[in-house]
Amino acid sequence: MVNKQRGEVEIEGPEGKKYTMCLSLGAIAQMEEALGLESLSQIDTVMNKGRMRDVITIFLALLHGGGHDELGPDDMMKWRVPLRGLMEKIRECFV
Repeated sequence: MVNKQRGEVEIEGPEGKKYTMCLSLGAIAQMEEALGLESLSQIDTVMNKGRMRDVITIFLALLHGGGHDELGPDDMMKWRVPLRGLMEKIRECFV
């Protein structure tokens, strides 16, 4: 069960398994490093570009923030999540 007070958001992954995404300090650092951002305030610009590798980087960092460190970029290829739904879930983490 997710804790909305901590900024956690639930998303359904492969085979109906529930995963937690969270905008943790580690997730922020991971995104800044991987995307070459000076600060998290630049994330909107990245999201609006809609480049899939950037979206996957952000998604993966949020999953790691939710405790799913076992997931990597290759695992993301198995996810069948509608893009619009994924983007909404990602944005929920930043609210």
